[in-house]
Parts: sequence; structure tokens; C-alpha cells
Amino acid sequence: MRNANLTLAVGLVLLMTASTFGGNAEAQETIKPYILLVVDTSGSMTSNSTGNGAPSCGGVDTRFDHAKCAIQNLVNTHGDADFGLARFSHATSGSCSSCGNGGIDCSACNETTGNNCTAVMSSADRFELIVPVIDDAYASVLPWVDFTCGDCTFDPADNPELDTSGWTPIGGTLRGARRYFQGSDPDYTSAMQPIYGAAAGQPIHNDPLNDFFIGGEQCRPYVVIMLTDGEETCEIFDPAPAGLGGGGTYDAAANLLSTPVTIGAGTNNYRIITRPIGFGRNPGDPQIEGLAHAGGAPDVGGEFEGFYANSEEELSIAFNQIIADSLRVEVCNNIDDDCDGLVDEGFQKWCDEDGGEPNAVFCNPIPDDCDDTDDNCVAGTTDEPKNACGTCGPLLEECNLMDDDCDGSIDEGGVCGDCTPTGPELCNNLDDDCDGSIDESLTRPCGTNVGECVEGEETCITGDWENCTATGGTAEECDGLDNDCDGVIDGFSQICIELPGNTEMGVCQAGTEVCPSDGSGQFDDCLGEIGPSPEACDGLDNDCDGILDEGTGGADCSSQCGIGTIICVNGMPECDSQMTPMDEICNNLDDDCDGVTDEMVPEGDDCDPDGDLCEPGMTACIGGVYECVGGVEPGAEICDCNDNDCDTQVDEGALCGAGSSCVNCQCAQPCGTGEFPCPAGQFCDNGFCLVDPCYMVDCPPVGGEAQTCDDGDCVASCSLSNCDSGDVCDPFDGVCKEDSCVGFPDRCTEGQFCLAGVCEIDACFEIDCPAEQYCLEGSCVDSCAGVECPNKQSCELGVCVEDLCEGIDCGVGGTCNPEDGECQQNLCINVQCSFGEVCNEVTGECEADPCNGVECPDEQFCREGSCFSTDTAGPEDEDKDYVSVGGGGGCQVGGGAAGGLIGVFFALLMMLGFRRREEN
Repeated sequence: MRNANLTLAVGLVLLMTASTFGGNAEAQETIKPYILLVVDTSGSMTSNSTGNGAPSCGGVDTRFDHAKCAIQNLVNTHGDADFGLARFSHATSGSCSSCGNGGIDCSACNETTGNNCTAVMSSADRFELIVPVIDDAYASVLPWVDFTCGDCTFDPADNPELDTSGWTPIGGTLRGARRYFQGSDPDYTSAMQPIYGAAAGQPIHNDPLNDFFIGGEQCRPYVVIMLTDGEETCEIFDPAPAGLGGGGTYDAAANLLSTPVTIGAGTNNYRIITRPIGFGRNPGDPQIEGLAHAGGAPDVGGEFEGFYANSEEELSIAFNQIIADSLRVEVCNNIDDDCDGLVDEGFQKWCDEDGGEPNAVFCNPIPDDCDDTDDNCVAGTTDEPKNACGTCGPLLEECNLMDDDCDGSIDEGGVCGDCTPTGPELCNNLDDDCDGSIDESLTRPCGTNVGECVEGEETCITGDWENCTATGGTAEECDGLDNDCDGVIDGFSQICIELPGNTEMGVCQAGTEVCPSDGSGQFDDCLGEIGPSPEACDGLDNDCDGILDEGTGGADCSSQCGIGTIICVNGMPECDSQMTPMDEICNNLDDDCDGVTDEMVPEGDDCDPDGDLCEPGMTACIGGVYECVGGVEPGAEICDCNDNDCDTQVDEGALCGAGSSCVNCQCAQPCGTGEFPCPAGQFCDNGFCLVDPCYMVDCPPVGGEAQTCDDGDCVASCSLSNCDSGDVCDPFDGVCKEDSCVGFPDRCTEGQFCLAGVCEIDACFEIDCPAEQYCLEGSCVDSCAGVECPNKQSCELGVCVEDLCEGIDCGVGGTCNPEDGECQQNLCINVQCSFGEVCNEVTGECEADPCNGVECPDEQFCREGSCFSTDTAGPEDEDKDYVSVGGGGGCQVGGGAAGGLIGVFFALLMMLGFRRREEN
């Protein structure tokens, strides 16, 4: 079964290919496949969540944002493939996308709303190439999937962005992909050739391996990955195509398998495989399987041929497996797998002289005889079956402190009698070598020869090392020698005092002198020393005599305030004169003897000496004289809603440059035409482009509540919401939600679950049932797992009962009536039920889900109130929650704030998403 429940290791399978063959293979050069990734950009990709939380690289929980993160990881980690990126054309529904539309002329769109199909919906024009197939595509693809939209052209430097709009034209898009591989995409030349060059528009023409074929198939793999969550908009989509001709969309995929390309004077047919990934589709989906089969999917032994994913991780797994299936790498099989003109290069190959084959042609090792003859043509005689010591014949151990038989042990087997040698003689007061002497003739070096030290020798005496003759080190001196034998000559510092009168009292302090490690043996200058200075009135002992501020007064400080001298008080000079203060006047004198001149003198009246100020000044005392200061001079009129030239008119005259006008206090250009009438950061208002006060404004949450920019200010998102009746705004994300436990699951307490917006009591809460039983409506009942019923019967609560619909298939859009076993129309196609309810396909009415509150045993799932083994599940059960070994879950909906009903809730959302595809 092809699904996303694989490990990420599938993408590494090809890296281990060489290990499956004999010998040591060198690193092989892989033939990179050309992979064109087509992304479904229909509205349903953003309207449907995955239930897996926010994607790993940004965005919100939608299929589209999860797909963007998976695409980032794909092009960043796979250097073994060349990638291109395409999407469904955005020229749909009479309008064009707001971002990344590449400058498409919207007037050419001839589709209409309401899914009114026209010929253009199935044409090759539904394909829109945004990054051609190129090597190292990461830098070109990333701007389309990094959640940032710049100037919105095809140039990666302008940071465009994938977004959603329109229908799902799968067939037309595949036709456009075929046209691109043929090198005839009419939009490529004008849109992307200046960026990527002409060669990228003709991927097969310019493929250096386009004329290499193996077994009739081209050497280079060409693949189209169709990533979609929806159904074909207009064309036939036969669930079971016969002979690959069951419908228009299947024909489009089948035609890619034989794509004619004329190169020079010849034409070859190239095989381009379509690998669909159903994002959010159930495994075995008939449309995905039909598209994969028509597109040339390899036979996988009865498993699904398409790929399926429900999360970013599962989508990455699908990408990895598709790439692993597409790689070509040289293996040892006598074939030129990597099309380099060499066969089995990098692999060890063997001959078989004994078998009559003298040439090295075998991929698996050929055994060699111990006969001094190279029977397998590898490394002379070293491959022969020799003994542990590398010779032919038996080996015998002798008592000689040697490993004679090369088994890792010395003198084993009693060859040395009662004394067993343990190795060479050691200083341990033992006879280690069994020669009758203990610690004989054992000496070793001691000490060191570094610096002034001299290495000596010490002797082993009864197990201890003694009598070392080495010369040791001494304290380091500044003499150009390494006295302490640490490998460094001198290189130390010490305190120094050189300035006269430095007593290290008051502000005085010693300095530091360094003996450098350059071998000079001389100290450098004394640095950082502070010596005595004349005493000052500052509270410090400047002359370092132990007395503060002595002899610092006596200077004359007489003034109009009186006769006096300076005295030093607490480190501050003061005047001891007797003051005779007067009222302060404007005369540049300290009349009130407070140390400040002309303070608080009376201010004058308004003044306008020249009579031409916009606003008059005021007389003020400056330097003992009154002068006119302040006022506003007239200036040039500018567009700012102020009277700058003081003529009682505001913003009059021609204030802005050519082509712009003064509007709303700013010079504004007229709005342009087309999709983007104004530059980035501006918006069109009454015909003029005005600055958008919210441009590039990022509003982080405040107190956990979401914020939104409004006229340049960040306000609570809910203050701008206008919720429908019955909905309220959730302050934590600013989203309108149903005012019930559907929108706010935390309203249900432990032992309750949410049903149609009401918290209901879970009758099975805290009820423990015996093994292989489960709780239903407060009672323990039997499971249907392992129960086999005869024809026209099915299992309910562990018992076989009559079932007229057993074995009846009513096809797409039909359902079986259990009353008479007859097929009728499925009345639930467009019915939406409340949370915790399911639709009765016979009556079309919503009913409480019988699986509410059910917790099936391990490895079982709930269907219509009964529990079944997961190995009996069919495609209709893929949206159920399954129980894994050792875990809870299943159809459980009890326990804590809506409990396990969350799993059912997301399953219902997924089903509703298939029925209510966005059509915008």
C-alpha cells in the first residue's frame, strides 16, 4: 500500500544500493531526475486544515501552508534532483491573483463564476510555470513558499508567493506540462527567459543526456508530481479507466508517457511519468489511483499506485519516495546504468581461474584456495584462506612471551608450566615474564628538559620508582631564562613605584612593570603609577601626605555682595564674605548674591521688530540687555495641511512635482490601472495613491490576545470583527467561532463531550470494561472484532444480525437502504451536520453519532456504535480514528473538555471539506 505511513528512510534507499552487491563500490554519480512539481492552488487548499497544528516553517494549519513547508524542505535537502515549480493558472473566475500572478493580462480570462466550464478550462493554458526545471532550484523556489510577498513578479529577487484562487483543472495543467517539456510553452519567453535563460524553457532539448536510452527508455527520468486535494473541475474522471483511456484527465496523463520532441533532424518519444499525491484524500481514492495508473505508476504488487498525505511530515515522505523511485545510479549488473559510457565502474569485480573464467567479470566474490595462486584476480595471494598469522597450515603456541598462533593471547595453554607470563616485566614487585627475577633492569626517564631543567633517570626498586637524577625548576626571574620550566621565558609582572613622593597614600598608587617573554631579561616601563600633585579643594589627598584639602583657601572673593576670602568646606570652595543682596535686575550682575546672574528678571511684552513674523516674539534679558527673541519666520508653503508662509491660506499653489497633487496633506500620484494601481505600501483612495499607515506594521499579541493594524495603530483583532449571528470572536486568534462548545471545546468539563453545540454527559466516563469489551451508553458490550457472519448478515455489538445491504455496492452518489436492500440516491451529499452528529444517507437527516462516547479496545475502530478490528477497515472508514498498540483513542469522545471527540471532529471537517470545496 502506497501511503504516508512510511519512515523517512525511504528517501535514503538509493544511498545504500552499492551495499547489495559484492565488493566495495566507490561513490557512484547519480543521474538526477528532472522533476516538475505542480501545486494545487484551488481555494480548498486554504479552507481545509490538517489537524496537525501550525506548519514547521510558518503559516497556519491549512493544507496549503503545510505544503509550502514540505516544498521548502524538498528543494533544500534534495541535491540529487533538478526541480521546477508550476501551479494551476490564476487567470480564473474573471479575476487575477493578488500576489505572484507574474503580470498575466486578466482581460484574457474567459471563465465565469459558478463552475461554468468552457473549453479553456481543459486547455494547456491552465498550466502556469513559475520556476523552470533548473539545477540548485532552492533559491528560485523558496521566495514562492516563504510566506512573504514582495513585488509579485516571476523574478525570485522580488519575492513572489504562491496563493490560492479558482478551480482544479488537473487535465489542462497536465497538457501544459507536456507542452513545457516539449519546449513550446508560449508564456516562457516573455515571462522567464530574461531570468533563467532560453535553455530552461526547453528542458529536454537542452538535456545533455537526451540521446541516451537504456532498453528503449531515455536515461534521464522525467517526472510530473501533481499535488492536489480536490477533484477535476470539468473533465471526465473515470474511477476505473480501461486501457488508460477512461477520460480526458487520464488521457492527459497517459499522453505524457509518449511525448514527442524533435531535436535537430530527428524526433524521439520521451516517457514523462505523472505521480499524483492526494493531500487529504483517503488512500485508495479512485481518482488519484486512476491518475497514477494512467500516468505510468510502476507495479507495486497490489498496493496503491498513488501517494497520500495528511500532514507536512507525510507529504515529505511521499516526496522522498517519489525521488528515490526516480533516481538512476550505477549498480554492478554489467549495464551502463548512469549513462556515462562505463559499465559497473567503481565496483570490485572478480575472475574465476578454477572455473575457467580468467577475466574479472563477476560482481559477487569468488572464493580463493590456499595454494599461493590468485584464483579470483584480486590482490595476489591475500584473499586465500590462510591461518590467523597469514600463512598456510596449523600454528603452535610456545612459551616465549609472543602470540605464536595469532589469537590475541600470549603463552596460553600451559606452555609455561606453573608460572604464567602476563607480559613484559613491569615495576610491580612481580615476576611478570617468568624468568625468575623480579623488576630486573627497569629504568625510565624522569623530569624534563624544558627550560633550565634537566631530565634524569629513575630505577624500579621492589615495585616503586625511586632515585630520580633530574634537575628541577626554581622561581621565575626576569633574566631571559625559563627558570620554572613551564615552557615560557619570563612573561610575568610585578608592582613598581618610581615617582618621587609616592607614598601609596591618598590618590597615589603603585604601577605595574612587565618582564616580557622575548628573552630580553629586562622589565618594561612602570605603567599605571599615580604620584602626588598640588593639593586642591576637592575632598582628596592630592599630595599623598595623609591630610585632605590643606592650604587650599585664602583667595580673594570680594564682589558687590561684600568683601571675603575663599575657604574649603567639605571639599568645596566657599566665599566667607558678608552678603548685602538686592533685587535682581537685567544688568549682567548677581544683584541678589545667589551666584546666578539676571535670573527671574521681568519678561517683556510681545515684539515684532521688523513687522514680518508669522508669530511675534517676546522681549527677554540677554547679557544684561533686553532683546526680542522667539517668533516664527514665514517659510515656503509645503503640502502638510499647515499655513507655512503665513498668508492665511493652507497648501495653496503648485506644491508637488509633475504628475502629482497635494491630497490629504501629502503629495500623491494618480492611481494606475490593472491589478496593482499603487506601489507597495500605498493604497488607491478617490483616484490617488496614499500612504498605507499599516504597511509593514507587525502587531504581536498583547496579553495573549491577537492584534490587528487599524490606521497605523495596533488594536485588538476582535474590536474590528463583525461576527455572524450565533458566533463570537475568540480574542486569542481574532476568529469568529460558533458560540458553543463547537467553537470553544473547553466549555465542556471532564466527563462531558460536545454534541451539536451542547455539552452532554458521557455515560461511559470512568467505566472500566473487561478485555475485548467496551462501554456503550453506560453499559459494557461485546466487540465485533474476530466475529465472522454468514451472507446477508453483519455484526452488531458482537452478535450477527440480518443485513440486507451486506455485500451491495451502490457506487458513487448512491447508498443502500437497510429496510429493503435496494440502492437509492445518497441524500447526504450536500448535508452538513452539527459537531457530534452524522448524516443518515437514506433520510438525509442529521442524527447523533452512535460512536459518541465509545472507546474501542486496542487496534479497533468504531462504526455505527460497534467496534471492529482495523484489519477489516475499508476506504469508507479511513476518516475514523484508529487505536494504536498500548494507546487510547479509537472512537472515544469522553474525558476532559470534549475528550477524544477532537479526533472525530477533525475527521468530520475533512469530509465536509471534500463536499464544500471553495469556489473562489
